[in-house]
Amino acid sequence: MNYYFVSRKYYDAYSRQFICISYFLALSAVLMPISWLLRNTLPIAFHALLFVWGWLGWTFVEYMSHRFWMHGKAYSGAKTDFNHMHHHSHPTEIRVKPVHRIVLGLVSTVLTLTALHLQNYFTMVNGFFFGFTLYFYMHYFLHQAWASKFIGRLQDYHIYHHCKYPNRCFGVTITWWDRVFKTTPPMGANVPKKTRDFYFGRT
Repeated sequence: MNYYFVSRKYYDAYSRQFICISYFLALSAVLMPISWLLRNTLPIAFHALLFVWGWLGWTFVEYMSHRFWMHGKAYSGAKTDFNHMHHHSHPTEIRVKPVHRIVLGLVSTVLTLTALHLQNYFTMVNGFFFGFTLYFYMHYFLHQAWASKFIGRLQDYHIYHHCKYPNRCFGVTITWWDRVFKTTPPMGANVPKKTRDFYFGRT
C-alpha cells in the first residue's frame, strides 16, 4: 500500500511538470518559425523576439523551479527545500547580497553588448540571463514596503505565497504562468495588516 502512494506521489509530481513543459514547448513551436521568417526581413523584430523568447524561457524556469523543486513534495528534504522554507519563515532574510546583484547587472550588461555585436541567436541567451538578473532584483523589491507603490499587485502575490498560500503564486517577476496553470490566489484573497507586518519584519 505504501509503495502505491509513493509511486502515485511521484507520478503526480512528474505528470504535472510534463504538462507545464508541454505548454512551453508549444509556445516555442509557434515562436520558432516566426523568428526564422523575421531573420532576414526584419532584423530588429527578429532580435526583439529572440530577447523576449529568452526572457520568457527564464520566467518559465523560475515558475517551474519554485513550484516543483522548492515546494514539490517529491523533492522533500533537498537543500533547496530547506533554504527556501527558511526564507518563508524568515522573510526579511535574503541571502543574495547587493554585491551579488551588482555583479549580475554587470554580467547582463556585457551579455547585452555581446549580443549586439554578434547579431545572431545569442540574443536569446541574453534575454534569458536578463530574466535571471531581473529575478534577483525583483525579489529584493518585493520584500521592501516602499515598493508597494510601484509593484503592489505583484508584491501582494508574493506575500500570499509566503504567508497564506505556499502552494500558489509561484511567479516572482511575473504572474502569467500562475494564471496559465491555475495557481493564482483564491478569489477575494486579501493581505491582513498582521500578515503584512510579519512579512516586512515590523512585528
